[in-house]
Amino acid sequence: MNFFMHYRKHILILVSIVLLVTAFFTYEKKSSFTFVDNALTFIVTPVQDGISKISSFFTNKINERKLNKENELETEDLVLKVKELESENEALSKKISLLSEENDELSSLLNIAKKYPDFETIGVRITAKDPGNWYDSFLINRGSNDGIYSNMPIIDSSGLVGMITEAGKTHSKAQSILDSHNSVSAVCLRTNDTGIISGDYTLFEKGLCRMSYISPTSSIVPGDEIFTSYLSDIYPAGISIGIVTEIGLEESGLSKTAVISPTANLKQMDSLLVITNYKKQTSETSTED
Repeated sequence: MNFFMHYRKHILILVSIVLLVTAFFTYEKKSSFTFVDNALTFIVTPVQDGISKISSFFTNKINERKLNKENELETEDLVLKVKELESENEALSKKISLLSEENDELSSLLNIAKKYPDFETIGVRITAKDPGNWYDSFLINRGSNDGIYSNMPIIDSSGLVGMITEAGKTHSKAQSILDSHNSVSAVCLRTNDTGIISGDYTLFEKGLCRMSYISPTSSIVPGDEIFTSYLSDIYPAGISIGIVTEIGLEESGLSKTAVISPTANLKQMDSLLVITNYKKQTSETSTED
C-alpha cells in the first residue's frame, strides 16, 4: 500500500501514458480504415454505377431486340396465316362457283329432259370447238364408255343442235345443223310441208341455215316454226329446228327455199343432251382416244 501511495503520481502518469498510446493507436487504425474505405468507395462506386448503367442499357437493348424479333416472327406467322386463309377462301369461293355452275347446268339439263320425257338422254359438256363465232363442229366430254355413238342427235333446251359424228371412248366429235355436211329432214307442222335443212356457207356467218326442196305450192311464210320430220332415220320427229326468216324460189323454179334461224343457241353452248334411245345409226364410227 505504501508502494502505491509512494509511487502514486508515477503510476498515474504511466497509466495516462498507456491510455494515450492505446488511444492513439486505436485512433490511427480507425482513421486509416475509414480513409481507405472512403477512397475505395469514392473510386469504385461511380465505376459500379457506370457498369450497372451500361449493363442495364445493353440488357434493355437485347431484350428490346428479342421482343422485336419475336414480334416480327409473330407478324410473319400472322401474315402467312392470313395468306393461307385468303387462299382457302379463294379456293372455297371457286368451289362454290363451280358447284353453282354445276347446279345451273344440272337444272338446265333437267329442264331439257323434262321437255322431252319420251327420250333417254345423257348430259354432256362441250370441251372444244372450231374457230369462229358459231358452233359448227365441236367436241364433247363423253363417248362410247358412256353409251354414246355416232349419229345420235344432240339437243338443248330450245331445240335441235346437231348430231354425233365420231365417238371415242371418253370423248366424241359432233356437228351442228350449221355445218354444210349435216342435213335434217324437216316439216312445217302448220302447213305439213316438208324439206331438207342443211348448213350453207353463204349463211353460216349469220348463224343461219337453209331449208331446200320445199314444194313450189307451199304456203310456208316467215315466222313459221320448223320441226324434225318423221321421215328422218337419225332424228326423232317433233324437235324444233328453227324459225323461217325468208322464203323464195330456187333458181330452177321447181321448188322453194327458206332461210332458217335455229331455235337452239348455236353461238353460246355449254351443256347439251345426247338422245341415246334413238339408235338408227347409218354409219357408226368409233375412234380410240
